[in-house]
Amino acid sequence: MPTSGWPRLTIAADRIHDGIHRSDTGVYDSRGRFSPSRLRRLFTRFDGDGGLDARELRRLVADNRTDLLGHLGSRAEFGLLLALAGQDRNGKRVLTRERLERLYDGSLFHQLAEEVAARRADQRATLRGMIGSSLREIY
Repeated sequence: MPTSGWPRLTIAADRIHDGIHRSDTGVYDSRGRFSPSRLRRLFTRFDGDGGLDARELRRLVADNRTDLLGHLGSRAEFGLLLALAGQDRNGKRVLTRERLERLYDGSLFHQLAEEVAARRADQRATLRGMIGSSLREIY
């Protein structure tokens, strides 16, 4: 993997430009610098309602297609990203501009880890609370 060295699944931010492939969105420049203005243009072009859904992502990827391998890579990357970081909105998963910006600036996966930890803590607290109140009712 050009950004980390095989077989690790890490990303070295200082080598992100090595991961740019054909059919890329162009949100990073040729030196690997994130461009907020390019992300805004991308959203202006493909977003209809404040978040990119699966159909809009397919259109984005298709419109950026320059070769088969890069196209397949982009489809896989955005599909996985939608599954991992998409938010439910009106019955469908979407990637918000904020989430994509966090992906491109490197902070998204830290945010997702915090969200998972908070959900797990809430679930544990809820389970403990239900068990505790049930036991108090019984005794």
